[in-house]
Amino acid sequence: VWEDTKMVEERKISYKRHLIAFLFTAGVFTIGLLLGLLLTRERTSYLEDIADKEKLGYESLQLQYIYLTSVAQEKNCQALISTLDQSTDNLEVSRKRLENYIADGSTTQGFELIKRNYILSELRLWLFAKTARDTCDVENVRVLYFYSNDPKDTESRTQGVILTNLKDSLKDKLLIFSLDNDFMDEPMIDILKSTYSITDTPTIIVEDKKFIGLTTKEDLISAICSNFKVKPKECSI
Repeated sequence: VWEDTKMVEERKISYKRHLIAFLFTAGVFTIGLLLGLLLTRERTSYLEDIADKEKLGYESLQLQYIYLTSVAQEKNCQALISTLDQSTDNLEVSRKRLENYIADGSTTQGFELIKRNYILSELRLWLFAKTARDTCDVENVRVLYFYSNDPKDTESRTQGVILTNLKDSLKDKLLIFSLDNDFMDEPMIDILKSTYSITDTPTIIVEDKKFIGLTTKEDLISAICSNFKVKPKECSI
């Protein structure tokens, strides 16, 4: 009888240990899940704050664009160039920030809205840069880069590395606007794809010259440098 009682007690202790281990594991899992959701919410909220600030900045940019194209254009060139430089720097910081979140696998609806806002910001600056170039003879070259996020599209990733390398060399003389060819939430992407007859990725538009498929650094720098009146030293490489 004593042995039976001992076995019952041991089973009770074993049961309690398993129950405690289960509750502990469940608690850790729950805390981890809640923490992950909280971090995702905070990350999206942080990006939304950035998007709101950028939206105000680019609304100001649009107003400057309207002012520039309507009155005394030449007299505003210095202010235009200064604003263009600052806007380019801000967009580059935002691009790197967004790339970090994309690398983390963020696919929430909030993130998609932020991505759309970023694309619109890119295209506003793309148009603004054209006005600066045409009106004030600003020496910069605009590049539209249509890419795909499809893992099988290795050429898009390789092309991105080449463009990043060119950007690092030419800095603010080269303005690169990267557009997700598969992003369906922004009609402007379809309009541009129709305008430039984009049917494949990667595709690059250097001002008005189109390159389909993976394009070498040499071909790109030749096309880019042909748009400069005063060739930067990087064009001689």
